Amino acid sequence: MSGQLKPATINLERLRDIYLAIGGTAFVLVLDGQTDSATAALVKKLDKDNPDIKTTPPHWLRRRIVELASSAAEPATKPPKTPKKEPKGKKLGLTPERKELATGLKAKTINLQKARALWLEAGETSFTLVLAGLTDKQTLALATKVDKDNREFKAAPPECCRQRIAGLASGAAEPVFKNILENEALEAALARPSMAK
Repeated sequence: MSGQLKPATINLERLRDIYLAIGGTAFVLVLDGQTDSATAALVKKLDKDNPDIKTTPPHWLRRRIVELASSAAEPATKPPKTPKKEPKGKKLGLTPERKELATGLKAKTINLQKARALWLEAGETSFTLVLAGLTDKQTLALATKVDKDNREFKAAPPECCRQRIAGLASGAAEPVFKNILENEALEAALARPSMAK
């Protein structure tokens, strides 16, 4: 009888016919006489989309065959495909206005004055939403354009850069201005001894 339960020649309908013909007790005895590998191969054929069959012990596989044969269970259905992750920087479908805003923020000619004009035109919600959709590299580039003397951007996390850009664009913050004493040429001139004596 175990010769009838070979993966190459069996399908679910045939398995159920055998179960009905010999009865549940005899069917279980036939399964107990099979090797573990033969049982695993049979379950893989009849219940191929079941994620549990790869990790469960042989006694569970035998019980699963009995459930399928007795019609107490149906084969597992294939799980739905998970949607692919959207590429970073393209999280949301943007409206035409927001696409235009994103283009403006990524422009080579962007500066603080233009960023503030975009903030006023788009509003806080749209501006911050589009800003959040920029990649980390785009965010750093924008931050250094609107606050060019701020040296903290290179070490700051992208979210801090986004907050700084939003603060500058809204007028809640002002850009960092380079301290005149940090000018290397001026420092060198001050360090030279005076010629007049």
